[in-house]
Amino acid sequence: MKKIFTSFFITISAFVSVAQQDAQFSQNMFNRVAINPGAFGANDAICATMLGRNQWAGFGDGSPKTYLLSLDAAVPLLRGGVGLNVMQDQVGFFNTSMINAGYAYRHQIGTGTLGVGFNVGFVSTAIRPRWISIDDWEIDPTIPNSGINDMVFDASFGAYYQTDKLYVGISSTHLPASTITGSGGTAPNEYQLNLDMARHYYIMAGYSF
Repeated sequence: MKKIFTSFFITISAFVSVAQQDAQFSQNMFNRVAINPGAFGANDAICATMLGRNQWAGFGDGSPKTYLLSLDAAVPLLRGGVGLNVMQDQVGFFNTSMINAGYAYRHQIGTGTLGVGFNVGFVSTAIRPRWISIDDWEIDPTIPNSGINDMVFDASFGAYYQTDKLYVGISSTHLPASTITGSGGTAPNEYQLNLDMARHYYIMAGYSF
């Protein structure tokens, strides 16, 4: 009976398992404007953030590598702030580049400021197979050996509230939920790629002691 329940649980998990497509970072307290455009201009200053993450260093070209540059500034004339994000993410055969820019309207509420913002930009995804094999895999026409890449429109929306001591925010990225498409190979062994960009939802909060 125990084995039956274990098998049932594993089977159900296979149907409901999900994974994030956005890049993974370790210092999320410094990564607010990249995932929540409502935070643009929240510090009433010109701010720049550079983050880098190199996981499994020394394991070859396919190890996860992520680099991010974020810029944002308060613009009193616009009653808010503006921002820019540029990111490069590599995991295995997948290489994703992103650039977006946006605006956040800021309004004083109580002892803090609420920002409601959006950004728009583009996401480019490329798949470049780099197989390592002791055999000559190129003689097998069913193994993909040519790259695929595509670029799609992207947009995000978020709300962010900050006081001198705390911050809280909620946001969603990849609102258009675009599909990255591509094809490769040669007849009769052509292959098609359809990669759906899933919407991601974030909740953030922090307190300064």
